[in-house]
Amino acid sequence: MKFLNKVLAFALLLVFANAPSIFSQGTLIFEISDPQNKPLSNLDVSISQENTDFSKSYKTDDQGRVVDSEFPAGTNYLYKVSYGDYQTGSFSVAAANYTWINIDYRNFTVTFKNDSNEPLTDKRLTLYKIEEDNTETLVGEKYSDEKGNVSFVLPEGKYKYKSFKGENEIELFDKDKTAEIEVNSGNITHMTKFRFVTADGTPVRLYAQNINVSTLINGVETDFGQIEAHGDTIYNDYFYYGTTDHYISCITGSYKYSVKTKDHGLLTGTFSIDDNTLIENNIVDIVLPKSGEGGGGSSDPGQGDPEFNPGEGDSAIIYRLEINTLSDKDKITPIKGAVTRIESVPSLKKTNYYLTDSLGKTTYGVGAAVYNIIVLNDTLFNVEISSDTSFTMFLNEDNYTNVRFHFYLGDEPFYPKSVNSIYTFRKEYGLDVSYNQTTGLIEDNLHKYDQDTFLHAVGNYKYKFFINENNYNELIADTFTIKKGDKVKDIDVRFKLSHNVDIYIMDGEDRLHARKYISKSTEGSSINVLTDSLGHYSAFLHDGDYSFAAFGDTQKIALSKDTTLYFKIKEHKRVKFQFLHDGKLVYPQIMNMDIYNSESNSLYSRVISTYYPEFNETRNAWVFLDTTKCEVGSYYCRYTLKDYEFDGTFDHNFNILASKNADTTIYIVIPVKRVVSITVKDANSNFVTGVYGKIYKYNEDGTLNESTTYDYSIHEKLKTNTSGVIEDHLVPGRYQLQIIGMKRDFIVSDYDLDLEVISGENAVNVTYAVRYKEDDSPATHIMLDIKKNDMIFSSTFTDSQGNVNLICEPGNYSHLLHYGTTHKGTSNITRDTTIYIYLENKTLMDSMDIQGCGCVNLGDSLELSLLFTPNDASIKDVEWSVDKGYMARITSTGKIIANDFNEVGFITVTAKSTDNSNVSASRKIYIGNGNCGSEQKLTIGNLEDYEEVLTSDSISLTAANITEDEFDRVFIYQVSKDSTKEWSNIFGPTTERSIKIGAENYYDGDYFFRVLSSTYTTGVDNFAKTGTSDCGSDKISNIVISRSNNITPLNWPDSICSNTKEISLMVDTNKLGVLPADVVMKWYAKADGDIAFTAIEGADNKDSISVAISKSTEYKVTLEKTNFTLKEYTNRVFVEDSLLFNITASADTICKGSDVTLGINMKNGKASSYLWQDSTTNSTLAIKAEDIKYSVEIKSVHNVCPAKSDTVRLIIDQPIETDLLSDKDSICSASAVKLSTATKGRTDLLFAWNHNADVTTDTTTVYPTQSTTYSVVVNTLLGKCSSVSKEKSIMVSQPIDFTLSCNVNTVCIGSDITLSANMKTGKAIFNWNNTGLSENESLTLAANDSIYFLEGSDSFNICPSKKDSMIIKLDYPVVLSISGSKNVICETESTPVVLAANSKNEITNLTWSTGSKEESISVLPKETTTYSVSASSKFGKCENAQAEYAVQVNGIIKTNLAANSYSICQTGNNDVTLTVQTKAGHPNRFIWWDGQVTEDSVRSVVPDTSVTYWAMATDSVCAMSDVDSVDIQVAKPASVTLSTTNEVFEYGGTINLVATPSSFIYGPYSWISINEDGEEVEMEETDNNSFSKMPYADTKYYVSASNGACPKIKSSMIIAKLVDNVEIPTVFTPHEKNGENDDFMPGYRITIYDRYGNVICDGNNGWDGDYKGDVADPGVYIYVLTLKDNRIKKGTIEVYRK
Repeated sequence: MKFLNKVLAFALLLVFANAPSIFSQGTLIFEISDPQNKPLSNLDVSISQENTDFSKSYKTDDQGRVVDSEFPAGTNYLYKVSYGDYQTGSFSVAAANYTWINIDYRNFTVTFKNDSNEPLTDKRLTLYKIEEDNTETLVGEKYSDEKGNVSFVLPEGKYKYKSFKGENEIELFDKDKTAEIEVNSGNITHMTKFRFVTADGTPVRLYAQNINVSTLINGVETDFGQIEAHGDTIYNDYFYYGTTDHYISCITGSYKYSVKTKDHGLLTGTFSIDDNTLIENNIVDIVLPKSGEGGGGSSDPGQGDPEFNPGEGDSAIIYRLEINTLSDKDKITPIKGAVTRIESVPSLKKTNYYLTDSLGKTTYGVGAAVYNIIVLNDTLFNVEISSDTSFTMFLNEDNYTNVRFHFYLGDEPFYPKSVNSIYTFRKEYGLDVSYNQTTGLIEDNLHKYDQDTFLHAVGNYKYKFFINENNYNELIADTFTIKKGDKVKDIDVRFKLSHNVDIYIMDGEDRLHARKYISKSTEGSSINVLTDSLGHYSAFLHDGDYSFAAFGDTQKIALSKDTTLYFKIKEHKRVKFQFLHDGKLVYPQIMNMDIYNSESNSLYSRVISTYYPEFNETRNAWVFLDTTKCEVGSYYCRYTLKDYEFDGTFDHNFNILASKNADTTIYIVIPVKRVVSITVKDANSNFVTGVYGKIYKYNEDGTLNESTTYDYSIHEKLKTNTSGVIEDHLVPGRYQLQIIGMKRDFIVSDYDLDLEVISGENAVNVTYAVRYKEDDSPATHIMLDIKKNDMIFSSTFTDSQGNVNLICEPGNYSHLLHYGTTHKGTSNITRDTTIYIYLENKTLMDSMDIQGCGCVNLGDSLELSLLFTPNDASIKDVEWSVDKGYMARITSTGKIIANDFNEVGFITVTAKSTDNSNVSASRKIYIGNGNCGSEQKLTIGNLEDYEEVLTSDSISLTAANITEDEFDRVFIYQVSKDSTKEWSNIFGPTTERSIKIGAENYYDGDYFFRVLSSTYTTGVDNFAKTGTSDCGSDKISNIVISRSNNITPLNWPDSICSNTKEISLMVDTNKLGVLPADVVMKWYAKADGDIAFTAIEGADNKDSISVAISKSTEYKVTLEKTNFTLKEYTNRVFVEDSLLFNITASADTICKGSDVTLGINMKNGKASSYLWQDSTTNSTLAIKAEDIKYSVEIKSVHNVCPAKSDTVRLIIDQPIETDLLSDKDSICSASAVKLSTATKGRTDLLFAWNHNADVTTDTTTVYPTQSTTYSVVVNTLLGKCSSVSKEKSIMVSQPIDFTLSCNVNTVCIGSDITLSANMKTGKAIFNWNNTGLSENESLTLAANDSIYFLEGSDSFNICPSKKDSMIIKLDYPVVLSISGSKNVICETESTPVVLAANSKNEITNLTWSTGSKEESISVLPKETTTYSVSASSKFGKCENAQAEYAVQVNGIIKTNLAANSYSICQTGNNDVTLTVQTKAGHPNRFIWWDGQVTEDSVRSVVPDTSVTYWAMATDSVCAMSDVDSVDIQVAKPASVTLSTTNEVFEYGGTINLVATPSSFIYGPYSWISINEDGEEVEMEETDNNSFSKMPYADTKYYVSASNGACPKIKSSMIIAKLVDNVEIPTVFTPHEKNGENDDFMPGYRITIYDRYGNVICDGNNGWDGDYKGDVADPGVYIYVLTLKDNRIKKGTIEVYRK
C-alpha cells in the first residue's frame, strides 16, 4: 500500500495502545491489496482456531483493512480470505500487543512454448507454497491455455512449481513474476520404473523375470523395450526384487507391460504416458492378483495321490471319482480295458484316455466342479462332484471290438522283442487324441499282441509303436477303422528282410577316399549317404531295387543278398580349407562343410573340423586339419557360420585346376562387421534407456531395405543400455536407425563407429545438388563428405541426378566435394533445403603412378599414394582393388592390410579412376615375413667379377636379381672412395641393369661401386638422397672394386735349425692390398742341390705361408695373372743340424743307495758344452742310486739350433716293509680264515707260506679245526734287496644242535599255543620267532600264523646259529556274504531271484532262513523281503557267522507328459521343454516319440511345425508307463503382402483385397481402411485371406494378421485411387409424374448457371430442377460438376418439359 496508508494505520495503533485495555486481548490488523497494489475492499475474511469452536468473520474496508482491537490473545489461529489462488494462513496474537497481517497479492505466470516460440496447450503445472518452516503446502494444479499460459494470483512469499520438465523455486516480492518452460519439438522421454504392489498398494518384493513393454496403437501391440530384472537372490531364471533398479524411457502414448513371476504366473497390464507425466521417477505399479484370481498360477490337483489319474478342476481339495464298468448282460462281470475319460464343464477341457483295470475300475482325482463322464461311446452329462463319488456304467461288450496285431518278417510271422508298447489314437476333429497303450502278453521277453488287448469303440484310429530289431529302428504308424459289428480287428504289420551293402570309394591306386557322398535311390526317393573316414559306407538295407551314383558312375542292384560296390575317383587334388577374418587366420565355430559339384549341384564330399580348447593362441578353435580330395572341376562349399556376429549358411565357390602340385589351400574370407555404438538421447538430452531400436540398410540403388534381416543377422530389438547406447555389428555401408520416432542415417566404413543421435527438431531433408557451371548438367558419381561437429556424418557418391539426399537434424554442417581443391563449405541447416555446388569443367586424368613401398610384412599395413598426370585432374578419387583377397585387403584410402598367416608372395594392387577416363595403374606388392623381394647382385667387368684391376678406359657394371623377383625395378648406380662414408650418383634413375662408364677418374687408387634399387622412381630418388629406406623392397647391392697391388716381404728368416720343421713367410698386406679375383699370388721353393724352383702346393693367394724345411733353401713369391708374372721376391734360408744324444748308466737296476756312473752317447750334431742337473760340466757323472730323474743340457757349435736336454731314471729295487694280518682272530671249527700281508700295495714281492708251499700270493685262506700259528717269508721280485719273515695265531670254537615242537596241532587263528626247544648238543641262546634273544627253552604266544621258527647260537657267538621250524593247522572265522541275481524286481515279476551264499573260507553247516541247506535258493517275494544264511568254520574251532540280503519289490510306473508352452513362435531356435512327471513308481529311463531313451525326464526340443510329442517311462524293472502326449502349436514369423488386381477403382465398384503371407500363418485377418482424415477403421475380421469392399473415396488399406504365438503381422499400405466415370446426362425432366429422371446428378457437388451467368443452384446433392421455390424454366443450363475423384466437369444440361 501507499506509504500514507501505513502512517495512518500506525497512528491508529498508537491511539489503541494508549487506551485502557484488557491484558488478555490484543489488536489484529489485516491489510490486503491486489497485484496492482490497490486495496481489496468488501473482501470476506474468516478466522478460526485449531481444536476450538472459535470463529469470526470480517469484511475489509475501503482501505482493504480489517481492524479488531479486542481480539483474544492466543496461538494456532487460521485465516481464510476470499481472493486469489492461495487464501489461507496461520498467525498468533500476543496480549496487550498488536498483530499486523499484510497480504499483498502478485501475479505469477508460466508460459509453455516450443523451441519455435509457439505456445503449447494442456501442459500441467503444480504449485506449492514454501512455508517459513520449509514445509510445502499444495496451492493447486492448472493446465496451460491456448496461449500456453498458466497463471496464479498469490500472496508474496516463496513457492515451488513442478512440470514434466522438472521443478523450480521462485520468490514473489513487490512485483509480478513470469517464467517460461521451453519444450523441444523432439521426443521427450519419461524415466519410468515398475514396482510390485499388493491390491491395497503395499510395495512387495517377489521372484520375477524381465519386464517387457510394448506400445498399443489402435489395438496393435508392438515391442517397445525391456527392463532387466535384478537382485542378489536368484531362483532359476527369476530375480528377487520389488522396484526396478533401472528405468525405461517412454514417450507419450499407451503401453502394455508383461512380466513372468514365479508365484503369480504372467502378469500383464496397461499404462499411459502423456506430456504431464513426470520426467523422472515415474512409477508404474504392477498390482498382484488377490488369492484365487488369475495371474498365471498353476496347480496339479492329482499330484498328491499316486493312485489317481490326473483330473480337472481348480479346487485345492481333491476328491476321488471312481468309474466302474460292468457287463450289461449279467450286471456283475467287470469290463476290463474300457476306455474312460472326463471333461470339465463348461470349458470341455478333457483328460487323456485311461483303461479300466481287471476289476472294471478307473479312478480320477478331481476338484469340486461339474463334469461329463465318458466311457467308450457313452457319456454322463453335467455330473456335479463335491465329495468322493463312485459311478457304475453297464456296457454291452458286443458293441465293442478287440484289436489284435500280427507281425511278419517277410512271410514269416514273429513276436517282437523291442515293441514294448503299441499306442492307439482316436481321430477327433481332425486331431489325433491319445486313446491308450497296450504292452501285449509278454512271454520269454517276447511281446505277443495277437491276443485280446483292449476294447475299441466304432471310429477311426491311428496306431504307432517304436521297433528296434530286424534292421528297423524307427517309429511305425498307420491307421485302422472299427466298424459297427466288428468283434475282433486283426491288423497285420509286415517288415522286409534286410541285407548288407558295402561301398568303397577308391582312386586309380586303390587308395580309399574318406567322407565322399553317394546318392542312394529307391522306390522314388533319393538320399545322400556318406562314406566314413576310411572311405567305406556300410548299411543293412531292406530288400528291393536300389540305385547308387557317385563320380559320374551309376550302379543299380536288386538287393536280395549281401552286396559290395566300388566307385573310382578320377585325377584329384588334396584340398585344405582355412578361414580369414580381419586379415588373420581364424578358426570359427563351423563343425563341418559339405562340398558340392557346381556343374551338377550335387553333394560331393564333407570335411569335418576338430575342436581345440586352445589352438595357435586361439581359444575355442574349430580347425579343419584334414584335407578332402577333389577331381579337377568347379565346386562350392556350404557351411553354417555362427561366429563373428553371423548366423547363417554360406556358399564359397572354388576351382580345382590341373597342375603338378598335389595340394591346394582354399582361403575363405569372413567379412568384418564393425562395432557400431549409437548413443541415443531425447529432446532433453537425457539418455534413452531400455528401448528397442531397429537398424535398416540402404540397398545399392539408394533405396531403404524394408527388412531388418540382412547380412545374416537380425537388426531389430536392439536395446539401449543404461548409458543410452545401442550396439550392433555392421559391414561397411549406409544405414538408418529408427527409435522413438527418430530416423537417422549414418555411414559405416572401414573402422568401428561411435555416434550420437538426439531427438530434437524434426529431421529435415537436405539435398546437395552438384552441377557443372557450363551447362548446369548433373555431376554424377563424385564423392561428397559431410561433417557435423567435425565428425563424419555422411560419405557417399552423387547419384544419377548429381544429388546427395540426406535426412538430418538442424545444425551446422560442413561439406567437402572430392573435386579439384576448392569445393568445400559450411551450412546452417534449419529446414528442408537444397544446397547447390557448381563445378568448373572436368579435367580428366591422363595417367597415374602408384607410390609407396613395394612390400609389407604379414599382419602389417602399408599406405600407398598416387602421382597424377595432370596434377590438376578434377577427380582424384580412385577405386582400389587387390587380386588375391585372401592375402591382403585394401581400404578406400589405399591402405594395404596384409593378412597374418603364412601365405607369402606377390599380389597386384590396382587403382582405377572414377572420372570416366578409364585410367588405371597397377603395381606388384610383396606380402612376406620380413624378406621382401630379391637382393641385388652387382658385378664389374666379367659377369662373375666383383673386383678388377683397372686396365682399360671404361668400367662395366651389371645388376641382377639373386632370387626370383616379380618387381619392376628402378636403379641408381653410385661410387665411393672409402665404401663407408660418401657415395656419389654416377648413373640413373634408370631401369637399365647393365651400364658402362669412363675410367679416367678412377686410376688413382681403389674405387668402390654399388647400385640402389626401388620399385618406383620416387622411391629410388629418396633412397639415394638419404642412403636409407624403411621399405623392404628397396635394396642396396653388394660392392665391386677396382684395385692396385705391390709385393713387400715381411720378416723372412736368414737361418734356422734343422729341428724347425716349417717356417712362416709373409708379405705386407697394406702394400699388397686386396687382390682382384683374376690375379693369383704364387709361392716357389728351391733347396740346395735342386736345379729349378718348384711351386708350393696350396699357397696360392696367401699373404703368409708355412713351409716344411730340412736343408738350406731359396724361396720366391710372385703375382700372376693368367700365368703371367707381374711381380716377384726371392730369399735363401740356411739350416744347421740339430743335436741328438742320450744318457748312459753303469747299472740300470740296483737297490736304493748303491753307486752308479752316468755318461753321454752322441748321435747327431756337435756339442760345445755340458751341464748336469747338479751343475757339473764334465761329460760323465758319479751318483748314489735314487729313484729320481738325472738330466744334462748340451749346446750346438753354431748356436743356431737350440740347446738340448736328456733325462734318465734308474730302476730302483725298494727295501721290504710288511706284517701278517687275519680277518678273524677266533672261528667256529673248520671255518675259513683269510691271512694277508701288509705290503702297502706293492706288486714286486714274492711270498712263501709255512702251511702250504704252493701258495705264492700275498693272501691265503685256511680252515683250522683247532687253534694254529701261521708264518710267511717275503722277497723282492728284482732280488736286489734283503727278505723279511712274519707270524699269526688263530683260536677255534665248536657248534650246537636242537629241534622245535608245539603243544597243539589245530587251533582257531588268534588262540594261544606253547612252543618248546629240544636240545641235542651244546648250550644255546634262542631267538623265538624273531621276538628277541632269550635263554628260555619254551614260549607261549597267539597263533596268527601256521608256520613258526626258532634260531639258536653258541655262547661265544662264534659258530653258525641253528634254525628249526614247524607247521600247525589254522581254522578261520566264517565271513559270509550273499549274492543275488537281482536286488530289485517288479511286483508283477514271475522269474524267481536266485540267492547264493559266498565265503572266502571253507564252511560247514550252511543253513538259510528259509530252512534250505543248499548253497543257493530261489525266491519270489511280493513285497520287499530280507533273507539270511548261517554257517560254521571248517574245523569247528571258530565261532559261527550269519549274512543277510534284501530283495526290493517295485510298484508299476505312472507318469504324465507336460510342456512349458503349448504354443510358440518359432524364430529358428525357440524351444519347448517337455517334462515327464512321475505319479507312481521310480522310473530311471524315459522313452520318447523319436526313439530316444534318456535318463533325464526333461527334454528341450525345437519344433519346426505343429506336432504331437509323446513319452513313456521305465525303471528297467517294471513295465513301461502309459504313453502320454502333448500337442504343440508352432507358428513361424512371417510377413504379409497386401495386393489387389486393380489399384484404380471406378466409383460404385468393388476392391478385391488379397493378403499373401510369406509362409503359412494361422490368422484371422483384420482388414483395415484409413480415410482422408487418417482415421483407421477395422472393416471386418476373416479367416480367409481375401476381402471385398466398395470404396467411396480414395482410401488406404492394410491388413493385420494373427499368427499363433508370433506377433501380429502388418502389411504395407496400398491406396485405392477412385476414378469416377459416371455417365452425365444431357437432359432431364424434373417433377414429372412418372417419377423418372427427376434429378440431375444426385449425390454430387454441383453449381448451375443460367445463360446470363446467374447461379441457379449451388449444392452437394445434384439439382432437382428447382429455382427459387419453383421449377426452373425449360432450356439449356451450364453446370460445373465435381466428380468423386475430385475432377471438375463442365457442360450443359437441358431442362425439358412435355
